[in-house]
Amino acid sequence: MKKYIILGGCSYTYRAQSYLEGLLNKLSGKKNTPLDRCDIKIIHIGGSSASNEFITQTITTTIQSLLDNKVNPKDILVINNFTQIGRQFAKLPYEYHSLADEILMKDVGQRRYIHEPDITDYYHFSPSLIRFKNEIYSFFISNHNLNGFVKDWYNYENDIKHIKKNIIEHFESYLSSIVILQSFVKKHNIETISFLMNNVFDGWGDNFEHVYNKHTEFNLPSTKGTKHISEINDYTKILWDCIDLDMFVFHSTEENKYGGIDEYMLDKYSDKEYVQSPEREDLIFGNHPTEIIYEKFTHDYMVDKLKNWINEIHS
Repeated sequence: MKKYIILGGCSYTYRAQSYLEGLLNKLSGKKNTPLDRCDIKIIHIGGSSASNEFITQTITTTIQSLLDNKVNPKDILVINNFTQIGRQFAKLPYEYHSLADEILMKDVGQRRYIHEPDITDYYHFSPSLIRFKNEIYSFFISNHNLNGFVKDWYNYENDIKHIKKNIIEHFESYLSSIVILQSFVKKHNIETISFLMNNVFDGWGDNFEHVYNKHTEFNLPSTKGTKHISEINDYTKILWDCIDLDMFVFHSTEENKYGGIDEYMLDKYSDKEYVQSPEREDLIFGNHPTEIIYEKFTHDYMVDKLKNWINEIHS
């Protein structure tokens, strides 16, 4: 029976796939064997600039498709990152889908065909539109190649996105998405490993600015004495109390408890050779660690969980 790893998140999942494939081959005892021959398939549905809401929707929809096709829940593993607060998307009305599909077919983008019945026709990511299963989204990266009603829709949604949610609602929807994903996978007993792009669980000031916003040194700042996300309002406290932190892997230090992959890099490999754009003096967090950081982060925080999952599905 085939096994599936759903790899979801924002652009911080992109470099994870190649190393993950090699690691799984090794852990399966089939080094240098193509992953498909190990009966493990990675379904990569990460998207650059994806919001937590998109991450949760695409992961849960993919899981449901697998379950509908009689895949055993124990044969499914979710690995995902959760992203930054404030990212948004809009769903294109269905009456514009045929127009959008014409645009997407002319756009090179990133097509990831998933050759499994009824999971999804394909995942197509372009800077302007993202098709996943029966939905078409936009993250408002660019209106490149758009025209007609689709471009009008994009421009309108882009103009109003800043007033759709106030700043408090961004915190609430961020946490709500985590709660929904965790609730869904727990309901179906699906193993899940989540990590953060970078720490947004604390580090907040009274004006909703994060301590990272003005940090310009290539080192790991302290978040001690800052506001925790549960302290934003009464509802974020309720949502926070629903979150199972054991489903996360964190790079924790004495001064920074909820570290993600950025904090891991800055703490253990504090050199600009490990980021995608070392020339960017203004970009410390969100500068995309190189593939070797994913390799080391996975080795330090996920190998045992991956071993346990592989041993479970082979038992």
